Amino acid sequence: MATDRTNATLVADPPPRYGSQDPEAPPTNLESREAPPPYLPFPGAIYKDQCPVQPKIPIYLIVLGSFGLLKNLLDLCQQVSKGDTDDSDDSEDSDNSESSKSNDVQSYETLITCFLIAWFIAGNVWIYSIYKPSFNPMDIKYCNQTLYLFAFWITTAGYIIVGFFCFCFCCVACVAVCASDN
Repeated sequence: MATDRTNATLVADPPPRYGSQDPEAPPTNLESREAPPPYLPFPGAIYKDQCPVQPKIPIYLIVLGSFGLLKNLLDLCQQVSKGDTDDSDDSEDSDNSESSKSNDVQSYETLITCFLIAWFIAGNVWIYSIYKPSFNPMDIKYCNQTLYLFAFWITTAGYIIVGFFCFCFCCVACVAVCASDN
């Protein structure tokens, strides 16, 4: 509670706002997209048996999307539990149990992130090693066009995004160096 000095009355502090309005608040799921989008399993499931030249591509999409969804759910649970602990006035024992729960969730998220990185590397090998497959179902090097192009561009988009952020970082670093010289 804060005191309004002009009227000498108590004024309630506004509730904390999450997202980009409060720089100390944890990022929301929309602001930190570390996990793959949750729609990845669908093309893999729909076209599961339609890539005989590399049958691991549909499985790659299914697993990548499923674990990405799991990571998003764990992140959501952690944010909800942080919101619950911020509002409660329980004893230290409760704080310690909440902290251990948060550490457990963080450990699972770290493990899932490591798995997703390794799985992404494996998917790169599977996708780029058969570039460019035949889209003719009668050919021996056949892979469904929708499935392959979806997997190819999802993977390539990951590299484009990383490259863009590296470029932006280099630009900011150059501006900082130039500004410090002046």
